[in-house]
Amino acid sequence: MQRAQAARAHGDPLGEFRVGPGPPPLELRARLRAYLNAAISEAPLQRFLEQNPLVLVRYLAGGHTRWVIPGLRLGSRFAPDFVIGEQHASRSRWTLVELESPSVRLFTRSGDATRALLHATSRIRGWRDWLHDHSRYAREHLNLAHVGGDAQGVILIGARGSAPRTQRQRQLETEHKVAIHTYDWLVDGAPETQTRPRGR
Repeated sequence: MQRAQAARAHGDPLGEFRVGPGPPPLELRARLRAYLNAAISEAPLQRFLEQNPLVLVRYLAGGHTRWVIPGLRLGSRFAPDFVIGEQHASRSRWTLVELESPSVRLFTRSGDATRALLHATSRIRGWRDWLHDHSRYAREHLNLAHVGGDAQGVILIGARGSAPRTQRQRQLETEHKVAIHTYDWLVDGAPETQTRPRGR
């Protein structure tokens, strides 16, 4: 509470969610790997990322000011796992992050998207629709400056062994305007060229 009040006093209403610069230390990435190896659902990984937001912001955002907001309520129906913001000069850019289980597959043997992956794309679509319809509210009351229905989307799902990158995955990324990654992407460190959704 005191941190939030101090942040507002210095002109940043999201200051309590601000994440500093610098790469995640190797020790932090090793801990993430341990969590990933032990996890059978997304819940423990979500708690880890809430406690260590630098892991997310390092690869999902740039800019000179960055925020990681967990569980932000979008009305009464929606709450993205994370909303990540990055400030570039006088404009902010936002990324909606959906976490799915690290133990699920992305595609069936026949090459179709699994239920988990379709669920993730549906959730991001719902969040974007809400932001499109309520952009003024989100900007003025949630402090998401410049946000709209074109917010970027990132899905973290599965592990490397379950998800060889395929043409079908690239098609889904373009169709839904999202970036789809396994959790290993966070552990290994992501090239900047892979952080942006296709088709945006």
